[in-house]
Amino acid sequence: MDKETVDRYKTLAQQYDNAVFCETEDKADLFRQSDVMLSDTSSVIYEYLWFNKPAVTYKNTFPANHLINIDTPELLEEALEKALKRPANLMENIRLFMEEVHPFRDGKSSARILDSVDDFIANYKGKIKKKPLNLYRKYKLRKKAGYFPFGPCYKTL
Repeated sequence: MDKETVDRYKTLAQQYDNAVFCETEDKADLFRQSDVMLSDTSSVIYEYLWFNKPAVTYKNTFPANHLINIDTPELLEEALEKALKRPANLMENIRLFMEEVHPFRDGKSSARILDSVDDFIANYKGKIKKKPLNLYRKYKLRKKAGYFPFGPCYKTL
């Protein structure tokens, strides 16, 4: 954010006892201390939902029933009040969404990854055929993306 916007938010936060403007990269403590998140379409929303807490979004690009999405500022107060009440259906939708997005929240993901690596080394390493060189496919992808870092239009520094 530009400095002017940051300063406006800092000033606004100072006007309320229960509002804080934080400039930390460590969001976990903030998530634990807060009751509700208010955001737009930031990916941090999904990190917040892992704490089983509601999020109010403004004009979210992917609104769904695990969020309280509003499209006009006039609905903000009502949306925040709803979030603070933690209605059972909203909390269940958050739980179901998080189960779908990240079902392995048992703290054993690293162990599963290591087991998979060990399994690959024991059973598959050196046994998988290399993919054939597919120049036509590469050309189509580069053409679609407009990416040709060579030839007469390519400039080196």
